[in-house]
Amino acid sequence: MGFRSSTVHLLHHLRALLLWVAVGAVPAQAQERVQLNQVTAVEVRDGEVRIVGTRRPNFTSFTLTQPPRLVVDISEALFKGVPAQQKGSGEITGVRTAAYGSEASAIARVLIGFQREVETDIHVDEGNALVVRVTNPTAGLVAAREAGKAASTAAQEELSRQQEEATAARDRAEAERAELERVKAEQARHAEEVRRLAEEARAAAETEKARKAEEARAAAEAEKARKAEEARAAAEAEKVRKAEEARAAAEEKARQAEEARAAAEAEKVRKAEEAR
Repeated sequence: MGFRSSTVHLLHHLRALLLWVAVGAVPAQAQERVQLNQVTAVEVRDGEVRIVGTRRPNFTSFTLTQPPRLVVDISEALFKGVPAQQKGSGEITGVRTAAYGSEASAIARVLIGFQREVETDIHVDEGNALVVRVTNPTAGLVAAREAGKAASTAAQEELSRQQEEATAARDRAEAERAELERVKAEQARHAEEVRRLAEEARAAAETEKARKAEEARAAAEAEKARKAEEARAAAEAEKVRKAEEARAAAEEKARQAEEARAAAEAEKVRKAEEAR
């Protein structure tokens, strides 16, 4: 009874673990995915740069000096099929692209180099393209420089903020990855426990089967021995009975012979007496 109770307990535990694994232990973690602006082209022609994306850009810009450059950062954007460097034309010496961050903190940066300090017009056209046009290559250099410095400071602050957000997002992603790894390890441990319990249940069933087979064999052997002993005892008893009957018959025959002899002797004596 103790062995059977242990086997049943193992099977119940196994069923409970299988149900736990079937339902699933991974917590639902809804992760909002940002629809990024895919920048598919950066075109340089006739003193302007045209940046084409899949949706209306959200951007900031600032200027740099020595040499003169304009930096345009497009938030929540990435490049798709855009070369990292292009030759310029006119006042534009060249264009370079770079990507930073990921997901909501992704930034697509376009750096435009100029022959000299210039004024630019930056606007978004009806096709969601960001257009940077050189408006006056010589006038307003001082104002442009001061505006560029102010814009550069603001852009640096914005960049720092975005970098901090990117770091926080990366930390959150790392924490979520670690949690997922922990859950996977927990699931693997439970799966191993299920396998172990299944193996123990199978071994217990095999042991129980072998025990019952051994009991049946022992019972059959005992029954066979009992019947053989009963047959031997019966044969011995029959042999003794027959021997006893034979002895009794012999004794009876001897008694009868003795009686006959005595009767004959008596008769002989009687006749001799009569004759005498």
